[in-house]
Amino acid sequence: MERPHRMGGGPIRDPVHEVLGYGQISSNLFPLRWSNAFFSVDKNISILALNPIQNLFDTVNAARGTRPDIEATRESYPRVAAWLRVPNPDPQKLDFMRTVPGTPAERQEKPLNVVVIIMESMTWPRTSFSPNLTGIPEDTTPNLMALSKDSLYYPLFFAPTRTTARAIFTTMTGIPDVNRSGGTSSRNQALVDQALMMNEFKGYSKYYMIGGSASWANIRGFLSHNIEGLHLLEEGSWKAPNTDVWGLSDLDLFREAAAALTKSPKPFVAVIQTAGFHRPYTIPEDNAGFQIKQPSEAILKNYGFTGADEYNSLRFSDHSLGEFFKIARQQPWFDNTVFAIFGDHGLNDTSLNMSPGYLACRLQSNHTPMLIYAPGLVAAGKLQPGVDGRPCGQPDIFPTLASLAGIPYRYNAMGRNLLDPDTKRDEMQFLGGETESTVRLWKTAIAISAKPTNTCIKWTPPYWRICSTRTPNAPPTCASTHRTSTTFPNIFCITIKNSTSSERLLSSRKTWDSPQPTKAGVCASAFVGCGRDCIPHGYGCIP
Repeated sequence: MERPHRMGGGPIRDPVHEVLGYGQISSNLFPLRWSNAFFSVDKNISILALNPIQNLFDTVNAARGTRPDIEATRESYPRVAAWLRVPNPDPQKLDFMRTVPGTPAERQEKPLNVVVIIMESMTWPRTSFSPNLTGIPEDTTPNLMALSKDSLYYPLFFAPTRTTARAIFTTMTGIPDVNRSGGTSSRNQALVDQALMMNEFKGYSKYYMIGGSASWANIRGFLSHNIEGLHLLEEGSWKAPNTDVWGLSDLDLFREAAAALTKSPKPFVAVIQTAGFHRPYTIPEDNAGFQIKQPSEAILKNYGFTGADEYNSLRFSDHSLGEFFKIARQQPWFDNTVFAIFGDHGLNDTSLNMSPGYLACRLQSNHTPMLIYAPGLVAAGKLQPGVDGRPCGQPDIFPTLASLAGIPYRYNAMGRNLLDPDTKRDEMQFLGGETESTVRLWKTAIAISAKPTNTCIKWTPPYWRICSTRTPNAPPTCASTHRTSTTFPNIFCITIKNSTSSERLLSSRKTWDSPQPTKAGVCASAFVGCGRDCIPHGYGCIP
């Protein structure tokens, strides 16, 4: 049940009536969740609205979550603080606070609008950026590719962990959601209170827009409780009807999002989260001239699509993005807006256009392109389009955009300003996993993992042979199938057999000039050459 809109925010939920009905009015009939109580930034009001009986299960489940390891944090704090450029590190407080002064007032022009577009499952291997080895012309994401020509493009951008809820938590807080038990961090009541950088945009209207309900994964409570004056536009806020269980189509969401931004009375910072690239892969009748195609089996396998419905769903999501920018370019705010476009996560499915090294590292699960698109800034000479090949990720989004906007801010999380030249000297990106053994650290084309492996790769030009050592100390035996090498950059997937922390290996400052590390207990499980002109590396595993 909804009451009138609060000033500067979305509809206020009435927790008393929702408790009596044990649910909320919605076309998708979501049950009542504890996040409904967190409709206010005032914690005391939110606690008062909680239902202890209904809340019991979530409380018990959250208690099973991974507990903080203070000793490990203290041990790693000096390295992490140095990497984050913490000016006054304090090993007692374990503080990562940085204060950025922003652009001086006398040099400030019109405040820059910021729009973050999070595209559902936009994994890099399925996009037009990835190799097409079929010889059949194909352009799966032409609009994204066209935008990249006038953008600062980051080809090695990663979601630290999979699932959309984790991506939202990570992007908004700047803290990778690596809690592997007790559900996602957005579901953990002990983690509800967060300092979100969106609040640092003083004098801005703040929007979060999603085509469906924000009830999933308790995202509503996480956002509403932590962002002052948030306009949470979701199911029930839109004129267009729902297309399927995910709410509006991406096309309708983009259309109405553009209209909402045009009505904003102040500069704005907004997040638009799409969801259409999900089963059942619905293509709406109102589709702005989108043409469904029937791809060949070779194209599907090259990009890793499970079928024509998934292939066309990604194409429609990209088509919707293109329609959004057709509308946006006609709006008065367009030239004074910076857009960041990236995926919430990758997909686990493999594809023939990715190398064995890439797949052995499971990078397809986390890898997504990211664009910073700001035509007005480019025209003014304030942003240079091009390709930045440094590894980076979702925690970096808001520090980078806030710095580009010139706002002063305080920041205590794990992201870095990608536009700061100083960050180029020690670039790396953390990738979480479903277990401790699948944690990876991407650094200068080396993906370091703690996962034990029985798989090695042998290079036999022009193919990769997948070899297996299933018996300890036995020589590798190669499978009969071969795989053609691809054009993805050099990757070493290094497995640490006798260590609990991949980060420790990097901190030892050891480097490897050859594909066979000298450190005992390390297996370089996969290698990727520099395209089709690769130099054979031989077997990568050592005892």
